Amino acid sequence: MKKIWFLLLVLTLLSTLAIGCGPSEPVEAEDPQEKEEEQVDENAEFIPLVVDSLKLTIDVPQKGWENTRSRATLEEFEDDNGHFEIWFSTTHPNVRRLTDASEDAIVDLQDVEVTGLDEKAAHVKITATEEGTDVYKEQLYYEYVNPDNDRHYYVLITMTYPQDGDTEYYSDKFSHIISSATIGK
Repeated sequence: MKKIWFLLLVLTLLSTLAIGCGPSEPVEAEDPQEKEEEQVDENAEFIPLVVDSLKLTIDVPQKGWENTRSRATLEEFEDDNGHFEIWFSTTHPNVRRLTDASEDAIVDLQDVEVTGLDEKAAHVKITATEEGTDVYKEQLYYEYVNPDNDRHYYVLITMTYPQDGDTEYYSDKFSHIISSATIGK
């Protein structure tokens, strides 16, 4: 009789252990679409910007920038207190040292056409009225590789604005301007 009770006890323990070690509930994988929607919601919290788009047209003769009649047009750029600079080069890899680039604001330029550049550098500066002497500079550095010929172009873009202005507003505006820019003919 004791053996029977002992066997029943062992069977009960084994069945309990078997239930405890059974297959656990499947863990639901993260839905990438949900993650993307969350990201969109976060981006929607940014303040609206005055400038909706920026179009730059750069025309650089093949003979280089010394005798250039470089052309730059800026459309829908309304700012009374700053100036905007763009610097292109195919020969100055150390241009990175000239800027405090913000990694999280860098925009992919793989789909942008940059035409008319040779071994020289093109320097284009667009200036608006600037009040006061205390200014704040924000810069972005790009290295663009032409997919057609694997040539490297280096682009340095700077926006300067007063320190007494709304820094967050100008910073967001600058990022927006760069992200909507088209460079080429």
